Amino acid sequence: MGGLKDGVKVAPIDIPMAKEASYMSAPVAQMMINSDQHVVTTSVVVGGLAALEGRNTLMIHQQINMEEVMCGCAGANRYDVSDMNTGEAVLFINEESDCCERICCAPNHSAILNVYDVRNGVPDNTLVMVLTKPFKFLHCFNCADICRGEMSASYPDGKPLAIVKEKSGSFTPNIETMDREGKHVANAVGPTCCIGGMAELCNDMVFSMQDENETPFGQLTKKKPDSFCSALTEMYSDADRFTLELPATMPSESRAALIASSILVDYMFFENGGVVERKPNGGTKCNLCDIYCFGCLCACHCEQGGGNQGH
Repeated sequence: MGGLKDGVKVAPIDIPMAKEASYMSAPVAQMMINSDQHVVTTSVVVGGLAALEGRNTLMIHQQINMEEVMCGCAGANRYDVSDMNTGEAVLFINEESDCCERICCAPNHSAILNVYDVRNGVPDNTLVMVLTKPFKFLHCFNCADICRGEMSASYPDGKPLAIVKEKSGSFTPNIETMDREGKHVANAVGPTCCIGGMAELCNDMVFSMQDENETPFGQLTKKKPDSFCSALTEMYSDADRFTLELPATMPSESRAALIASSILVDYMFFENGGVVERKPNGGTKCNLCDIYCFGCLCACHCEQGGGNQGH
């Protein structure tokens, strides 16, 4: 669309759609007209993982789902990913999943998450990555593979990019990310024992990004609410905000893999309903915190009203 950008008028032009099967980067021309009516041609790199190149701090913002707020049913997740340093919108992540499976089994349900490049100047619906989340019995003892959270990342043509899996054992969540060759990228190591619930309204939840020697090099932070309105949103929905801080020199493929890790963390630990839930009997349940123990996530909560005493 036409408009002004940095004092320069942008003229709309038709740009051919990038083929979804390609994961190679390519420049796309933009025609711009400055204040002296001179034509200026610039380009934006489209395709592959060019959107993530050189970005060291990303905001992952889950959109509010009114289906969850009004009906209490799990809705399909949608995430906006932006560059915190520039405020530029970078990616949009859209979940595709079976409605019945999601309502009955969330967050265990299987899902496909399509990742689109939404930078200014990039053609609409430019798919850059696909995340696949298989059905798993989350929040059970993670001694068996079927009980360990997992997500894979691939290019639009199906070429593998990364695999993310929960490691077994411990009172501390540990999510391992490996590239397509099975080489270690990072471990996302979360808070020990206590996670989620009312605790996330008062404190940031930090997952340390560590290399194979357990040396931290970045972090994923589930941000606490920054206003009364955002606190109400998190109390009654699963809409969350994360920041992902990584070294500026990290390859784009590794950044993409750790975005997949961040999304899996959200499904595993922050998709259990809002902090406050309305019960069918008219009562209210308040989740104080979740206790993590060898893969199990045990909720410590209290209930009031509806004929039940708090416990």
